[in-house]
Amino acid sequence: MEQLLPFLEKFYVITDLLSSESHVTISSIKPILANLLSNTLLAKNTDSSILADLKSLIKQDLELRFSSYQNFENELNLSSFLDPRFKNLNFLSELQKSQVISFTEQEYKSEFEASPPQEQFHLNEPFKKLKISGKSSKSKVAQLVYGNEYANQEIDEEIKEIPSWKTHYNAALKKYLNENLLLITGDPLLWWKEKENEYPVLSRIARKFLGITATSAPSERIFSKAGFIMNERRLAMKDELLDELIFLSHNSFYF
Repeated sequence: MEQLLPFLEKFYVITDLLSSESHVTISSIKPILANLLSNTLLAKNTDSSILADLKSLIKQDLELRFSSYQNFENELNLSSFLDPRFKNLNFLSELQKSQVISFTEQEYKSEFEASPPQEQFHLNEPFKKLKISGKSSKSKVAQLVYGNEYANQEIDEEIKEIPSWKTHYNAALKKYLNENLLLITGDPLLWWKEKENEYPVLSRIARKFLGITATSAPSERIFSKAGFIMNERRLAMKDELLDELIFLSHNSFYF
């Protein structure tokens, strides 16, 4: 029992963490799983027979359980990448890291094309200076008006080239990778809120993925609250009123 209590305490803390709805949880799944499989659940010579068997059973169950989540592998890894606490992805292989970057690029392209950022210039990307040559329409006009000697002059006119989604993505990715890691106690959603103007597209993707809950516990709590509100004495309550009371009860912190 002396060995089991501290061992099981880790799972109590993990369960409490992943069941929370007051902070980001989805991005913690892969780092936690990697630590469990490579550290916590490794057999040690000092383990009792009961603890060794328990570790083996839990490890087998986790590997089996997460093998069925292969279709969501990209989403789980991307959520960790978009969490500035885990963006170095030390718990993934080099192949998996490259897959995450590819998936990020796909998401960025879709998000950029669906809603291009209004400000194109906050990534400090250098814009090319395009000069209109003598073959341009303006040069032809100059030839007609002023003669041939002016036809081949370059018109020193600068045009700012709006970066494509790929240029925008490369600049955002490079800058994000160079950011310092957020402290493990930090709030990734608050971090993205503060960096929203620097990463207009990446921040939208981060909100979309980091808003996913790791477990069904938050939704189950809502059903429990609904059961307390809709009791035997309030069975005549209309659906609209029930929805409003549940909403107010669940979001009272913000009012």
